[in-house]
Amino acid sequence: MAETPSSLAYILATPSDLIREGEALAISARGAEGQFVVGPSHAPFMTILSAGEIVISETGARFFYSVSGGFFEISEGRARILADSVQASEKVGENLQ
Repeated sequence: MAETPSSLAYILATPSDLIREGEALAISARGAEGQFVVGPSHAPFMTILSAGEIVISETGARFFYSVSGGFFEISEGRARILADSVQASEKVGENLQ
């Protein structure tokens, strides 16, 4: 039996910049049909991103970004967040316990 991965590879990019990439425990975002959360071993899907906040949870840290819209895809164990524009939020690292 195959092992379940403990993290999800991801990239967060705009048309002109790579903002962040790494290994996430979970990623939360707002899609066309509402808020969603993905993690390791999530089923493949694609959605339009709505303007709002993306939270990337890594081991020991959370990173908060505001996006103006874009696309979110997860396939083959990798999440691709392609945003029209991204701004890091001041809440980086908050609420960790």
